[in-house]
Amino acid sequence: MNAFLLSIGILVALILSAALAVPLVIDWNSYRDVFEAQASEIIGRPVEIAGDMDVRIVPFPTIEASDVRIGGEESGEGIARLSARGGLGPLLSGEVQFTDFVLERPRLRLSVSPDGFVAWGVE
Repeated sequence: MNAFLLSIGILVALILSAALAVPLVIDWNSYRDVFEAQASEIIGRPVEIAGDMDVRIVPFPTIEASDVRIGGEESGEGIARLSARGGLGPLLSGEVQFTDFVLERPRLRLSVSPDGFVAWGVE
């Protein structure tokens, strides 16, 4: 019985070690187009990540990106640095839920229509 419990403990330790080590050796910049496509779909405008990306899974799923451009280069809109942190529980159930967003130096252009509606990205 002790050998079985020891085996389970070693297996859990190996899984946790892999969850900590594997994201460090993956080049997340090679997945840039996937992140850009998802962000563009969510926002409804083209998103380009011109800077570096970093993703961590343990202890909290976190995505960090720098020099995020929204609406193309000519729009002048973007975020100097984005950090999004979520919960591990929803990730294990197959959902991605972020609970904390930090935007450093966001640049947006908003216009207000005559009837008082905010139009983002419409000239």
